[in-house]
Amino acid sequence: MKMPKNVMIVVLLVLCSITLTSFGFNDVPQNPILSMWIVGNNEGIKARFGSNFYDIWNSLREGRNDRDLLDRFMYSIAEQPLTENQIIESSGLSQSRVSFYVSKLDSINLIKNVGDGRWALTIPISTDNQNAKIRRDLKPMAENVAQYMKKESVRLKTLYEKAKTPSESSWEDVSHLIIDNLIVDGELLWGLVDLEKENNDHHANGMHESGTPMFIFERGPNLSILGTNMEYFSEGDDQRNIYILHGKAMNRFGVTNYMWQEKCKSELYKITPDGDFSSFTDEEIETWRKEGWIVDDKLMVPVVKAETIKSFWPAIEKAGKEAAKVAFENFGDIVQSFHDSPHAKFLDGSDDYIQLCFHMLFGMVVENMKEYGVVAPVPDPTPGYFGVYFIFGNLRT
Repeated sequence: MKMPKNVMIVVLLVLCSITLTSFGFNDVPQNPILSMWIVGNNEGIKARFGSNFYDIWNSLREGRNDRDLLDRFMYSIAEQPLTENQIIESSGLSQSRVSFYVSKLDSINLIKNVGDGRWALTIPISTDNQNAKIRRDLKPMAENVAQYMKKESVRLKTLYEKAKTPSESSWEDVSHLIIDNLIVDGELLWGLVDLEKENNDHHANGMHESGTPMFIFERGPNLSILGTNMEYFSEGDDQRNIYILHGKAMNRFGVTNYMWQEKCKSELYKITPDGDFSSFTDEEIETWRKEGWIVDDKLMVPVVKAETIKSFWPAIEKAGKEAAKVAFENFGDIVQSFHDSPHAKFLDGSDDYIQLCFHMLFGMVVENMKEYGVVAPVPDPTPGYFGVYFIFGNLRT
């Protein structure tokens, strides 16, 4: 079986918060809330932003107050380059704080001097107003893809139910894994990237060709985004995987960090492929309860075997490629959206904006598919286990 391309993508949500207020383009809100999303791998991040990017970024946000101040700085230049004095006036920050951020952010290539002492972003910060515009621009594309997936989901459901074993989770429990992750945030994404490279020159030149796109968003009512956190654990030939979907479609504004801990890895190997966790200690059970993965002494996270998914992988791959073709018919809408956006005036190319639109598109597609009944309804508030999946076996070969 061909390796699923989506395993090469890691989407990391560094900060998760929400605001439900919409602001004007040139108004800096009193408490702007921003989230950083990184698409790619650590090598790409280092290649683009230099030495240990995470440490530098985290040093800017050591306390809650520091995070608020940095958010206000970044928001002030989200849609236009400003001088330090203009940033001070717009953000209300002190001169020393603005100078500190300018020095630090310039050192990791997150801002650049565009002349006349003005500082601009090297990445797109999408305000809620900009998210609303992207929603309008991408609406036809999202609806067309969702309509295609609505038809294709009938075949995928039949194939899954035919392949699954009695101990594996139902289609209703895994529909988001197969459609949202493996197809929409997997094969559809890579299909779009391939079509883009074949038909456009966005990736032909520029600093982003070998780098990692990164975006920072203001959370707001118009945000629609979908991403996946993945971790693979291996002990010899025994492999376990955790997938966690996140984004507006899931109404989840935080993702667990527990899966990256060594303790979680050792505990995951105690779970059998049929979902039995009887070998857990009381302490381990309590931890998993806090994570929302165990409720009333029952493992709530769906369990799926890699062999089951691989048995109909060609259908998953085909669905993603065909969905990409459907989406690409409206690709010009994304290009035009970039040219109409404030970012076109100071970003070095449209690569980051295109990736931003891709992930906005994915969220909008999932929203439509929820309305069509293609994927299971998302509880509100979203339980800790919803959108989390355990895959037993090696899905990558």
